[in-house]
Amino acid sequence: MIKNTTQKWEIGQVVRVGFVSNLKVLDIKALDGIPDTYSLEGKDGAIYEFTPHYGLNKITEGNGKMAGKWQTAKERRQAAINRMKGGAA
Repeated sequence: MIKNTTQKWEIGQVVRVGFVSNLKVLDIKALDGIPDTYSLEGKDGAIYEFTPHYGLNKITEGNGKMAGKWQTAKERRQAAINRMKGGAA
């Protein structure tokens, strides 16, 4: 759970991530070994996934179609581990 902020990172609250504002918190997932992952919904209906220190990813467009290239938090974690080991992402 994000604690060092004036925003309330709780389900149903509206937050801002970087320059993207008016994101509603839909879900909070706690994964092993990495910060919590937040599912967010934009004003236009687009779905985002945010993990502190890993960034914000657009999962679906406002029309429900999958956004271009994206990774889940678990895939980002594995890619980071691979980079640290000197392997490919």
